[in-house]
Amino acid sequence: MQVYAQPFISVGAYRKYKLAGMTRADRFGDRFTALAPDQLHVDGEVVGIDQDRDGLADYVIDTPDYNYRALRSTVVLRWQYRPGSSAFLIWSQGRESSTLDRDLAFGRDLSGLFDEDGAQVVMLKVNYWLGR
Repeated sequence: MQVYAQPFISVGAYRKYKLAGMTRADRFGDRFTALAPDQLHVDGEVVGIDQDRDGLADYVIDTPDYNYRALRSTVVLRWQYRPGSSAFLIWSQGRESSTLDRDLAFGRDLSGLFDEDGAQVVMLKVNYWLGR
């Protein structure tokens, strides 16, 4: 029997927003303009950008913050029922979820993987040796 498990946890929290300006400038710092806190209006799942500071959002984007969790696991049971011939019973599952929670809490995120419904796959493979 072989067991494989691959947990993935990734969190992204964006704090310093910038506007692209001269994207081909020689100096990296000249390519962007940093936005001041009074130019940003974060409201739940959207971010309003007030470039000219007139109180109205010039641009509205979805918040890029994320918390992604995934678990891929496989169990393989192998039985060699005669020399050169074998049978494999495979159970595989995949679970994933994502939220806008931008805080990494490893214990919570890892245990949260098991709260999600997963896609289950069961396979059977049989090999038979047609030798002399």
